[in-house]
Amino acid sequence: MKTKFLTFALLFLGITLASSQNIIPYLSVLGRHFGTEEVVTDPNTGHKVIYYFGGMTVGTGGAYKNDILKMDMETWEITKIENSTGDLPPKMVFHSSSIFDGKIFIYGGFKFDDNNQLITNLDYAIYIYDIANNHWTLNNISPSVISRKGMTSVENGAEVHLVGGKNADGTISNQYQLYDMNTNTVTQKTSINMGGIDGSAALIDNNKLYLIGGQTDYGISGNILVYDLINNFWSTTGIAGAFAPSTNALIGHIGAHCLVWGGITSGSKKSTNSISTSLFNIYFDMQSNQLISEEITSNLPPLANGVSWVDIASGDTIIYAFSGINNITTTGDTAYNTNFYRYNITDDIVQQFDTTQQTWGGLISSINGTEFKTSKELSVYPNPANEQISVSLQTNEPIRTLKIYNQNGQLVQLINSKANIETINISNLTGGIYYLRIDTDKNFYLGKLIKK
Repeated sequence: MKTKFLTFALLFLGITLASSQNIIPYLSVLGRHFGTEEVVTDPNTGHKVIYYFGGMTVGTGGAYKNDILKMDMETWEITKIENSTGDLPPKMVFHSSSIFDGKIFIYGGFKFDDNNQLITNLDYAIYIYDIANNHWTLNNISPSVISRKGMTSVENGAEVHLVGGKNADGTISNQYQLYDMNTNTVTQKTSINMGGIDGSAALIDNNKLYLIGGQTDYGISGNILVYDLINNFWSTTGIAGAFAPSTNALIGHIGAHCLVWGGITSGSKKSTNSISTSLFNIYFDMQSNQLISEEITSNLPPLANGVSWVDIASGDTIIYAFSGINNITTTGDTAYNTNFYRYNITDDIVQQFDTTQQTWGGLISSINGTEFKTSKELSVYPNPANEQISVSLQTNEPIRTLKIYNQNGQLVQLINSKANIETINISNLTGGIYYLRIDTDKNFYLGKLIKK
């Protein structure tokens, strides 16, 4: 019997794009997304639709974009909106966006000119797109707010809470503003007094704003920051249940619940990132008076910095996701892509959109096993294995990093060590074929593993 997971519907608006028909190779990495509690309906077709704006193209010579596209959630066709009037926005990445009263609001982020050069004099602009009239309006509110990229964003009616993010110089911000979409005004709120935060999940309930996970100056945070909306002060709180801190996860809101898909759980610019494959449901429980986290599944494609939204269709609660990391290259590493996924929470089914067949189906493996060349210098034994494997190199180089991927391209295990890595526990892996990449201080080596 099917049961509804939650009771409200929500569509999400993202800064990055892909297409199910006539694929548009737009990159969803480095993007932030934001949503609205109103379902957007196309007045011509009556279909649910979702809008995308900005991003950048994938691959060498990628360019920033300022296109606005509309996806039909019944035909899965994306249409580029042409002939917009008014103050057209520049090309953007890292911006936040929301919908209110039939209008799309876009703010923050990095903006670029036609030569892909960073624009510095529009940092504080808010662009408002009137859906019905296909018209853009530029509002400059104040030269002291909303100048950051990748802000944590959460709506409460017409109010948008904008917290943290990164400043233009790359430092993590502790700023907090409240933007009113109805009056087009910004109110400065109390800054976080425990340091900055970037890429956290967020929800509002019980007259409090909760920031969950995210990145601080010291790495990915396990703290839950709380802002009292009545008394205007910051504090911390705990969380009950399964909770894996991450940053730049894909976020969906449905009612007062926050759904967190994936996100970066470890790593830095100088090391390999580990991407979560879990989906968490986080909410405030009035009976126990505490924040609760429930792991719904741990078998999703690993995604970060993408775009997501939640919908209810035929009694099923479904979270949709665009892009992220789930592609293994011939060097045994991961790359960003524009795949389109959905996870039916009610029926526990994850699917990928097949752009060739134009249908939803199982996950499409991104690894061609016959082309994945193993390194003769690397020994993996026993193989097949059940509980533990040993790895060694004929070159006697110390192994510093070991990554294990499944056949869907998911990074399922990551080990970093200053010492030589020799043995790895694989008891948590399910049976099947896995692909290994071994990194030393100077080289990398590839291998295969069969888990019994």
